[in-house]
Amino acid sequence: MHALARSFKSLSVWLTTKPLPEPEPFCAKPRPMTGFLATLTDEQKKLARHYPGDETHGDETFAR
Repeated sequence: MHALARSFKSLSVWLTTKPLPEPEPFCAKPRPMTGFLATLTDEQKKLARHYPGDETHGDETFAR
């Protein structure tokens, strides 16, 4: 047991701090708008945002 302890006594660990990398830019360049609202005209966007009707489809038993 003592021989095992002596063999590990010669090992040493050095802890050093690693410099942090430069942070990546957040939203470096704007991406083009995609999706449902991007394909609509200004008038259609206004109508879609102010739609007063039901937004669910299908059987009422599946509604949350």
